Amino acid sequence: MQRRREFLAIELSHFLAAAASIAVVCSKQQLVLAWGVNLRLKALSLAAALFGIGGVQTASAADMPMKAPLLAPASAYNWTGLYVGLNGGYGAGTTTGGIHDAFFLGNFNINGGLFGGQIGYNYQISNLVLGVEADWDWADINGTQSLFGSSVSQKVKNLGTVRGRIGYAADRFLVYASGGFAWGASDIALTGLTTESNTLDGYALGGGLEYGVTPDLSLKAEYLYAHLDPKNYFVAQGCPGPCDAGANVSIYRVGANWRFLGQGGSAAAMPTAAAGPYNWTGLYLGANAGYGAGTTSGDIMPVYFAGNFGISGGLFGGQVGYNYQLSNIVLGVEADYDHADIGGDQVSLFGFTNGNIDRLGSVRGRAGYAWDRYLVYATGGWAWGHMQSALGPGGFADAHSHTGYVLGGGVEYGLTQNLSLKAEYLYTHLTPVAYYTAAGCPVNCDLGANASTFRVGANWRFWSMGK
Repeated sequence: MQRRREFLAIELSHFLAAAASIAVVCSKQQLVLAWGVNLRLKALSLAAALFGIGGVQTASAADMPMKAPLLAPASAYNWTGLYVGLNGGYGAGTTTGGIHDAFFLGNFNINGGLFGGQIGYNYQISNLVLGVEADWDWADINGTQSLFGSSVSQKVKNLGTVRGRIGYAADRFLVYASGGFAWGASDIALTGLTTESNTLDGYALGGGLEYGVTPDLSLKAEYLYAHLDPKNYFVAQGCPGPCDAGANVSIYRVGANWRFLGQGGSAAAMPTAAAGPYNWTGLYLGANAGYGAGTTSGDIMPVYFAGNFGISGGLFGGQVGYNYQLSNIVLGVEADYDHADIGGDQVSLFGFTNGNIDRLGSVRGRAGYAWDRYLVYATGGWAWGHMQSALGPGGFADAHSHTGYVLGGGVEYGLTQNLSLKAEYLYTHLTPVAYYTAAGCPVNCDLGANASTFRVGANWRFWSMGK
């Protein structure tokens, strides 16, 4: 009988050890199993006492060695929340409407700085971020045009918008499009007339890139195109008509947002992203197409009383480049060439005057940050372009090649290890050169252009080092 009791005691101890091991291995239900094992231990201990197995010592669940619970994986960045922020930047565009033409001065370029703030709210659903934002900026976006001792100046002195936003979040990176209502106050001064101000309204379209530095602080770079519809000026002062004026302005600005009712995790819960398995290193070849808009520059148009004017149109072409990836950093070089039809015309005292960019090219460096299949990059370098112009009277025509610089950035996404898609913005400055010298243009005969191009494209990477 004594041996039988010892045998039962040994078997019970083996059973208890096995139960404890099960409680440790099943980490997802540790507390429940541990509680159950504890009850079982007490019951078996009581049974052992009834059997008279007094020499056997049983362990409680608290005495069992247990693995530390695994930490939850770091949560992704959360863009949901109310935010306020500041912004500053630069605006450039053209006046619109008939008043400047009515005084034989022509619409002209305006540019200058702006500074202000914004308030908004984001709501994130998986990778999709929806939001609304309102902003208001002080501005000094102005220009002047002169003729025969008379002059006209126009200044956009403030700008505001209320816009919807829709974006795609790759953890700390948010790429978004935006659009909505715009308004601004514009002053016009004409020689011999009192300066008059009007509030103009219209629309704003654009997009940007935002990066979360901490769970509450983010930095952004943004482009907006604001169209302010013309309104009548100087009617009470006897303007014969047409007397309307407005403006189209491209806004380039950077800013910071502070999210104070957000749902993001702590900074410690968001480690720097790993480069990921996708590899951007390799030689690539691709195609692109898009739209360009800007203005002519130089002195020749004001000399012929036409004024510099807006140009716009499509472009398409190709690019070749090479990327080299170091962890999350991607460095590269790219050359591109596009056929273009970015042109426009202006009414002058001598008839119609036009200008057209028919070719564009660049050689640029690229520096970006890769988040696995996502690459966000800045780019800049040397630019080249070819322009044509026709000028009255007599229908003189001339064409020249220009050089300059280009700055911009974009977002690229790897569909496969070899194929990627991109969306890109570039600002190209083509330095003015002399036109119509063979036709006898006396002085100030230089013509150039500034153009913003928005294009999408695809790259095929061969000789890739990716997996």
